[in-house]
Amino acid sequence: MYAPRRRLRQLQEAATCMEYLTLQSRSTACRRNSKVLTRSYSPQQVPNATSEPVQTERSFTKREIKRAAEAMELQRCLGYPSIDVVKTMLRRGDIEHCDFTVADIDRAVCIWGKDVSRIKGKTTGHKTPVVRIVPQRTESVAQEMHCDLMFLEGYTFVITVVKPMHFIITTMAKGKTAKDMSAAMKKQVAFLKAHRIDVRAVKTDPESGLLAIVEELSETGILLNQTASAEAVPAVERAIRTVKEIARSTLYSLPFALPKELLPQLVQYSTHRCNIVPGTTGWHDAETPMSRMTGVKASMKRDLALKFGDYVQAESAKVDNSLKARTVGCIALYPVGNVEGSWVLLNLNSMRETRRQRWQKLSIPEEVISYLNGFKGTISLLRDNEADALTDSENEIETASAQEYPRSQGALSMSHTGPIKGTGEQLGGEQSAASTGPESQHAETPRHAVQAGSDRETSCLPAEAGGGEGMLALPLQVGSAENVAVPPMEQDTENTGGTRDVQVQPRPREGMCDEMNPVDSCNDQDLGDIKLGNMSVSDVPVRSNGTMDSALIIRDITSRLPPVPSRGAKRARFVQSCDDTGIRSSKKRRTFRAMWRLVKKSKCLSAIVRKAYTEYGTSGLRAVINELMQMSAWDKDVLEPITRKLTDDEKRSLLPAHMILDEKRNPQTNEVVKIKARLVAGGHRQERELFPDSASPTVSTEALRSLAALAAHERRKVATVDFPGAYLNVSMPEEGPQVFVRLDRELSSVMVAIDPELEQAVGQSGTMICRLKKAMYGCITSAKLWYNHLVKDLQDIGFMVCVNDPCVLKRAEDDMWLVVHVDDIKLFAKNCEDIARLSDELKARYQGLKVCINQTLEYLGLVFRYDDMGHVEVSMPAFTDRLLSEANVTGSAKTPATDNLFDVYANSQSLSQKEKATFHTLVAKLLYLAKRIRPKLLLVTSHLTRRVIAQNADDQAKLNRALKYLARTREQVLRLGVKTCAEGHVEVSIFVDAAFGVHSDMHSHTGCVVSLGRGAVYAKSSRQKLVTKSSTEAELVGVSDMMGQSIWIAALLTELDVDVKRKVLYQDNEATMALIRNGRPNSFRTRHIALRYFFTSDRISRGELDLKHCPTELMWADVLTKPVQGKLFQKLRAWMLGAEETP
Repeated sequence: MYAPRRRLRQLQEAATCMEYLTLQSRSTACRRNSKVLTRSYSPQQVPNATSEPVQTERSFTKREIKRAAEAMELQRCLGYPSIDVVKTMLRRGDIEHCDFTVADIDRAVCIWGKDVSRIKGKTTGHKTPVVRIVPQRTESVAQEMHCDLMFLEGYTFVITVVKPMHFIITTMAKGKTAKDMSAAMKKQVAFLKAHRIDVRAVKTDPESGLLAIVEELSETGILLNQTASAEAVPAVERAIRTVKEIARSTLYSLPFALPKELLPQLVQYSTHRCNIVPGTTGWHDAETPMSRMTGVKASMKRDLALKFGDYVQAESAKVDNSLKARTVGCIALYPVGNVEGSWVLLNLNSMRETRRQRWQKLSIPEEVISYLNGFKGTISLLRDNEADALTDSENEIETASAQEYPRSQGALSMSHTGPIKGTGEQLGGEQSAASTGPESQHAETPRHAVQAGSDRETSCLPAEAGGGEGMLALPLQVGSAENVAVPPMEQDTENTGGTRDVQVQPRPREGMCDEMNPVDSCNDQDLGDIKLGNMSVSDVPVRSNGTMDSALIIRDITSRLPPVPSRGAKRARFVQSCDDTGIRSSKKRRTFRAMWRLVKKSKCLSAIVRKAYTEYGTSGLRAVINELMQMSAWDKDVLEPITRKLTDDEKRSLLPAHMILDEKRNPQTNEVVKIKARLVAGGHRQERELFPDSASPTVSTEALRSLAALAAHERRKVATVDFPGAYLNVSMPEEGPQVFVRLDRELSSVMVAIDPELEQAVGQSGTMICRLKKAMYGCITSAKLWYNHLVKDLQDIGFMVCVNDPCVLKRAEDDMWLVVHVDDIKLFAKNCEDIARLSDELKARYQGLKVCINQTLEYLGLVFRYDDMGHVEVSMPAFTDRLLSEANVTGSAKTPATDNLFDVYANSQSLSQKEKATFHTLVAKLLYLAKRIRPKLLLVTSHLTRRVIAQNADDQAKLNRALKYLARTREQVLRLGVKTCAEGHVEVSIFVDAAFGVHSDMHSHTGCVVSLGRGAVYAKSSRQKLVTKSSTEAELVGVSDMMGQSIWIAALLTELDVDVKRKVLYQDNEATMALIRNGRPNSFRTRHIALRYFFTSDRISRGELDLKHCPTELMWADVLTKPVQGKLFQKLRAWMLGAEETP
């Protein structure tokens, strides 16, 4: 680039800054010694009149700010010309004795944005744009409505998912009466009919309001499909979650307090955003729900021009030659959804809705933020540097009238200041009845919101909704606010010139956060017991990513604490506040005080404490504190402090101790239901030679599925048992090597706060060495010690361990079964009384035991749903959704693999390192899913698992097809049942098949399915380990390899006193059957087959197995040996999954 003196100047772009260069010509009258003025801006600070947010004055020097203000005043003095005209005048030197530059103008726009006065005075009228032809569907489409009710801050919404196009409709209802439900449902049905959608059925849960309109729906030809009493509608549950997530995210991004009455508009906005984003469910046609419904794609100029809460200057509907302002300040609410691109805006002058097609987006001024923060009944959102000032004494805390709550990313807190009442239009256009009028107070309207047109508007503030439980997952408290002005709700659009008193929330004093003593605010109350209306802090996980400095962490934790009540209440609560173990809460207060010291010392803050707070909020801190408290001598008594000097061998075996956090998610909805913290030892440093017997068994998947099928067949009652802190109930053995752990400085200080007697064991470095008295998590022997301890206790109360599976136990006196997987137990009993009796027996030995009895249970990440027909459905909906979301699947496939599955193309393009890691992860997760509920995917995963070390683009394509098939069939479940013989005996069916020489190295492939009558309790698909010379030999090798598992299942059932009289082996190769019956090679070509493969013949001769021929089209295992297509695939898949009964 050439400067005025023809010198070459090079503009260099730094890593984080962009040079903004202004050159001045020597001929201009306002030049200053022909200097080149430069200024560095971050990419967000590059002058842009419409950029948002406007940069703060702190980004510039005082002199630059002063010159920018004078330059802006120059524009006003010139009669409000455009910015470009002013720049041109300065460049050409049209103004004498002027030393302003273009940089001053740009800097002014960067700081304060465009001049609103010019926008209001110089905006011109516009012609109505040409209306596009509205797309219309030529043929009707049959769909289903999946409906449910959503409750949000006292409002009731009827939310519908139109399936399979997965379009979401949200309509606000006045209440839950039949009349309200009928009005909302009729409105949605009318909307669908306008788009030529033929509603055939409505699926809903047994909600009283929706059931009351069954007759009305039946008269219109719509069938109502009601779920069971304990079941929900999965599609709607997911839609409710998504709508709330978008609403919550939008709410936390607002710079002002949102009036509660604008929540319906926020829900409308969130629903629209759901419909313009493609999902992993519904039709897989590369379209969004909105394009499927309306035929119109989302437009950047129409639908995405604004977002909820944006500040705009909207042009008046009518422009005349008077001196009235031609624009009005508005807040964007949601798009109308028409082809013209209109938006529904909130007129800040009249506080009513208005629709506009033309506007100018600006940065929201501070006076508008203060104006909106002054309403009653608002949900305040204060940024980090605008939080309420924290008091510096206990007296000030006790006199506080409001309660503060946690802030998430962006440090946004929430509080109610009282409701706003007015008349208005409900979501969807329904007019509500007039409610109590506003108070007779006046507030000054911000000058940016002056309205001078005669626009037709409707109020956006609906009447106060009936008392439904607020389901917004944000901490809220409704309280009274004094001297808070409410803007008048009259429907005049003229500026009356009246004054309105706007309450502006004060900016906190710097340094106040450090002066606050959090221990006094704790008020003898468990941190996890702080209640938020009907919700607990521990039930509301608050996430925040990134690092925080000490002041931010201190302030945010302080804001989570409740206000201190009167001294009498404090004494009463202190006397009564005891936890389950009888320990007074003063110990928890000491623990929190120690945690507080860690937080204040942010430089040495423990990483897990930081993660617990920043990611999970109060729930994370509570989990960490509770875990540390049970380590003390007055609880589990896990640690024994060591004050003596350790020997050299003990020093070498010293283990580090770490705190880890884990999310416990709902297997059905994938929601975080609990935050678990564990203090674990670094068992990876232990020498396994010193602990030879350290392997602990877990229940096998096939045993679990077999018992579930039998329990459903016998109509047994099922329950799950959870042992909190299971390992800590087991003492470490006295004999053998002792285990020592070292607690770091932070954990040591907390443990000393819990038990002051431990202070003598703290070393000079602040760490503490302890001997493990209990089996801590992380040690290599802890799992085996716990298993032995649990089994011994179960044997003491009458249970016997099965020989075939040590994790399956039975009790003869009440015919009860149970399976054990570490600290999780599943029970199968004849009646609930037996489960209650066992629960009492276990609770006498283990404190805090949790027992859950239900027809739908979650166990080991699996969801078991038992019905009244003698069947059980096994599913993993949350895991499936996470897998599809992680893989970012688009499209669908009818089968998981093509015919070239086993073909290996060595010349195919290799994957990058990142793609290889992703490939490996997705294959492992797909294998995990296939082994539990999707046996049809075993064929694909068995091949892809052998390709993880040399994967290429062809392997990636095969994986993508399997994932597309999974997306198409994501709602399929594994349905298990038992089929008995005519005599009432249980029949075990074994299907074994083999594909000869299908692999590139000429190995054959074996498939096996074991069923008790309906669905597969065991399935396997694997490559044979040796090369065979014929299909007969391949079939024989497959039978011999798979026979052991089927015999084991039958033996396990027999040990549980199940009458298994028949085990049938099905084969589709008659030559193999002849070879098995003969028990020896019957020709020269088969002499090389080892005799070990003929043990099947021995089993048949003893009468343990019946060998039957099965046609290939009826062979279940056929789909596990080679890719099968078409109707045969669908038929065999239905039998394997239990969707259909076998012939």
